[in-house]
Amino acid sequence: MDVENATTERKKICHHLLFEHPWTAFALVRLVCGRDGLPQYLMLLDANSTWEKYGGVKKEHVGGKPIRTGPLSTPLALEQIAHTLQIGQPTLFELYSSALDRWFTVLCFALDSAANMAACIILDIAEQKTAHVLNVRPDERYRTLILACSEWIARLSSDGRILYPIRTPWPLPFTEKTGCSWLNEIIPCQDRATLINTLNRAITKKQPIKGTIRIYYPDGSLHWLHSRAVPIMAQSGEIDEWFVVADDITKRKQMEVALRDSEERLSYLLNLSDTLRPLDTPDAILTTVCKYLADYLKTASVCFCELNSDHNLINIHAFVQRQEAPNPPEYDSILRIPFFASRLGAGEIVAVSDVDALPGLSATEKELCKATGRRAFLSIPILVDTEIVATLSVSENTPRQWSSAEIALVKETAERTWDTLERAEIHLEVMQSRERQTYLLQLSDALRELEDPHEITKTALLMIKEHLGAEHSLKTIYTDETSYMMAEGGSDNTGLYLQGAYQASEYPACHEILCSGEMLVINDSLTTQRIPLDEARRLLSCNLRACVAAPIIHQNRLVATFSIALSTPRTWTSADTKLVQETAERTWMAVERAKAAAALRASENHALALVKKLEKADRNKDRYLSILSHELRNPLAAIMAGLSTLEGNHDRPQLNQVIASMTRQAEQLCKLVNDLLELTRITQNRLFFKKEQVNLNTLLMNTLTDIKPEFDAKQLRLLRSIGRRHIHIEADPVRITQCIENLLHNALKFTPSGGTVRVSLRQAENDAVLTIRDNGIGIHPDILPELFSPFIQADQSLDRHDNSGLGLGLYIVKSIIAQHNGRVTAHSAGLGQGATFILYLPVVHQTAPDITKSPSNAKMSQHRILLIDDNKDLVELLRSMFIMLGHEAYAANEGVTGIESAKRNHPDIIFCDIGLPGMSGYEIAQVIRQDPELKDIYLVALTGYAGQADVELAIKHQFDQHLAKPVDMIALQRILAELPRNTRHDT
Repeated sequence: MDVENATTERKKICHHLLFEHPWTAFALVRLVCGRDGLPQYLMLLDANSTWEKYGGVKKEHVGGKPIRTGPLSTPLALEQIAHTLQIGQPTLFELYSSALDRWFTVLCFALDSAANMAACIILDIAEQKTAHVLNVRPDERYRTLILACSEWIARLSSDGRILYPIRTPWPLPFTEKTGCSWLNEIIPCQDRATLINTLNRAITKKQPIKGTIRIYYPDGSLHWLHSRAVPIMAQSGEIDEWFVVADDITKRKQMEVALRDSEERLSYLLNLSDTLRPLDTPDAILTTVCKYLADYLKTASVCFCELNSDHNLINIHAFVQRQEAPNPPEYDSILRIPFFASRLGAGEIVAVSDVDALPGLSATEKELCKATGRRAFLSIPILVDTEIVATLSVSENTPRQWSSAEIALVKETAERTWDTLERAEIHLEVMQSRERQTYLLQLSDALRELEDPHEITKTALLMIKEHLGAEHSLKTIYTDETSYMMAEGGSDNTGLYLQGAYQASEYPACHEILCSGEMLVINDSLTTQRIPLDEARRLLSCNLRACVAAPIIHQNRLVATFSIALSTPRTWTSADTKLVQETAERTWMAVERAKAAAALRASENHALALVKKLEKADRNKDRYLSILSHELRNPLAAIMAGLSTLEGNHDRPQLNQVIASMTRQAEQLCKLVNDLLELTRITQNRLFFKKEQVNLNTLLMNTLTDIKPEFDAKQLRLLRSIGRRHIHIEADPVRITQCIENLLHNALKFTPSGGTVRVSLRQAENDAVLTIRDNGIGIHPDILPELFSPFIQADQSLDRHDNSGLGLGLYIVKSIIAQHNGRVTAHSAGLGQGATFILYLPVVHQTAPDITKSPSNAKMSQHRILLIDDNKDLVELLRSMFIMLGHEAYAANEGVTGIESAKRNHPDIIFCDIGLPGMSGYEIAQVIRQDPELKDIYLVALTGYAGQADVELAIKHQFDQHLAKPVDMIALQRILAELPRNTRHDT
């Protein structure tokens, strides 16, 4: 126990001596390393009171804090302590603290290498060091002279590896370095090799060194030093060390450089101004500027880049490269990087010495810069009214430090270039304005004489092509219906393939730009950013490399474009695009003027044609009135004569003859009135059709059967050729029968006795073809083109056939057939050559029911009939006719008696007039439909109101059917034949 106590006591005494020694500092430290394992800093764990004098931290505050001041804060101390922990052996080293301006000896022990803990004993040796240096030269006056004449003094080891500063200006430019690390710390990289070679030669030859070197100060600034190094020889004849003195000559150097740069700068600017003065085109100015600047700064490349007002169109107008570099894109790549674009947009100068060392850029953005030859670059923004309009940039393929003089020179060059450009643009604008005015005057004069829109367009395209030196010019018309563009070339060049009709969807980006009303300007399809790559390739496939297209907007819609194009790249100026646009507008106005003039001429011609047509119609009206007077007088005369005969003659044969004659004349009157009514319906577009599926074979056979007696009476042969194949059509059978009868009556009238009429029916593809051919009087060639017009007749002689009619039959046929999507044609070889009429009707493929024969040939049931009409003669005639046909017939001349007769006699059918005294036919129908015993009676409106609206009104008032006066007996008999049977009254 005594031994252990004695050992512990000795340790306490040693510990006390270490911590309380007045001139020796003791520190317990721990080395802190980074993630990469490299030393970062020292942490002070414990220290004695002497440390406070060197470390600046009180003893009670030292625990666990990083060492920021004192001798152990130097990089050399960090390096040596790390070395001690690595080898595990004590080390002794000297270091210099620039903050304290003192020298120290440090003895370092590794306490715990795993925990990076070490103990350091620090001894102040500043006085010994100073005495050693001063004792090298015993001459005190020489020592004082050295200290007075030099800004700083240092010692250098014999091999140049270790530098020992003795006196340095404030702030201290460096600290003690070992292993030549002082060269890497304070000497620029580009100067190190030269300095090392110079030092090695001096060591080999044992000669003094004198010269100028550059060093970095701790603040990063670069200084020039005029230095002298003298070797101190040992007794062995070898160099013991070097004595180094130096003076800072940075200001003098800067003044020399500034003076030299100023002279060179003034010479450069004068030469540039003299060279630019005679130039008057922007391209020549910019190319010259870029070449001068590249030669002066000896840079890899220089470019001038212009931006539009939206900053979305960036074009390089000039690019000069002195060294091998990537070809530039259409735009300056740095303007596509937000980091640079925002600074340039704010008017800041961007100077980058090395993009790889620039924080804030992504790897992709760095590669973009280097891919276009911009490892280091200097970009000057040009502002107009605080808006960036252009940049002047110089670039290097390798890192480069840009001096303030270089930055100022490029800035002044950019400003002078912009001023020169504005002057040149004003001059160019004046010249172009004169040329433009001359061209536009010539264009206006050329277009003014032309009336054909095609010739106007062709002339304008040729003129703009020749004026701007383009290879191709074309006009494109856009249509709504097909979304097609019709390209019309303005020259005979065969190199352009973009002609003809094609879909606008093939060029969506171009179409979208033009639809917005914006000019489409492409300098080079290979590099343009305005349209997608696939669309640009389609333009290239059409041999179109550069183009300008001006849109024509009419009523907020793109209607046309006016374009010029080249098969080679070209930078279009604003004057070029304006001229194309104005040419397009003037051409469009000239075309519209020509179209308006043509429309006016056509309108005048149409008006003249209408006048002639009206005059002809007036003549037709006079002829029609003459014919109408003649046609109406004939049957009226016959009827009057017949009535006179009936009054005094009761001979039965003669009476039958008179009745037959009056019947024929009455039928002729009915036909004339019916034709006039049909004409009214046609002109008012009020024809009514009830279409159904019709077997045309059956309908034609029935019609021929009904009309054959008339042909036999005139001794005409009626030949027919109807195939066994049934032909079905969708039609109104009554109207089609009317058309066939009209054509057959036409052949009957104009074919002399003994003639022949041939009727044939066949199917040709999707049409039913009905042909009626006669060998009658034929048709004059002058009449044939107008044969289907109203009031036109083939026989216009004064001795026309009897019952020739009003000339409405063929017009009615044409109108009805047209409503069935068919057509009718007439053919004749001339007078005396007969005539042929052909009906074409579309067929349907469904099976249609056969049309039965006319009701006159069918067996009719006997019915009870009530007639209500205020025309007493008509009522009595119809009543007598019905009685003769075997029906029971009753009559009433007004509504009340008619209703009473209906209640008393219970008729099957009532024929009722609409316009009756006291009570209208509509009111009668209402009373009957409300009576339970009468509501099932079949009601037929028999009235002179024969329009389509009248038919609809009768049906609305619960009439079952509508018949127009004069009474059509066939229609009357058809109604009776088709009347639903009533078991109570059927006989």
